[in-house]
Amino acid sequence: MTSRELEFSGTGRATDEGEPLAISDRLGAIKAHIAACEVECVQEGEVLVKRFRRERIDLHREEFANKKSLTSFFKPHRRGAWCPLNLFSRLHNGSLQIYWQLVHRDRRTKSVGYTHLSKNKRGGYDLRSLLSHAHEFERDLVAEYEEEAECQRQRWLHLMKIKHYQQRTAQIDDIETAHIRRLRAQLRGPMLPPRESTNWSEWISPSIDAPTHYNEEP
Repeated sequence: MTSRELEFSGTGRATDEGEPLAISDRLGAIKAHIAACEVECVQEGEVLVKRFRRERIDLHREEFANKKSLTSFFKPHRRGAWCPLNLFSRLHNGSLQIYWQLVHRDRRTKSVGYTHLSKNKRGGYDLRSLLSHAHEFERDLVAEYEEEAECQRQRWLHLMKIKHYQQRTAQIDDIETAHIRRLRAQLRGPMLPPRESTNWSEWISPSIDAPTHYNEEP
């Protein structure tokens, strides 16, 4: 597309063969897609937590069945049967958080306490340290879901970068549009004289050497 093919439309937008490029509309569409992706990421985080807890319950039942078959003294509610490591997901202050916590339950007061686990510099978890809090029968499951959780964390991180770039591009587009409109107003000047006067010299700015045909009556 050559410079001759580029013209400015009445809204200050660049046009190609008379059709507006509508950059602001495209940026608005990108913004809507990003918002839809945010909702999907939050929902997938919630599904991830539900799947982990459901599969861990199944493994727990299998472990109970195996221990019952080995000894008749095993009780399912004994202290060693409690699994403190659990997976959580939430949207907090506009940020998706998928994290692990240790859940403690007081036998006397029935109250529940939570212990946060430290993360690495990338916002994930050291797998060896994480698995040290898990029972042997659930370690493979915890490792599998931590890998999937890390993928979702990285996807959210890149989505937020795209959102930042979209917002910055929209700001630049608004500034450029306002600048083009100011230039057009200075170059064109008023298109019609006042009804009570026909003196065109009053409508031509002496500080701008604008083409005279812009101020001729159509």
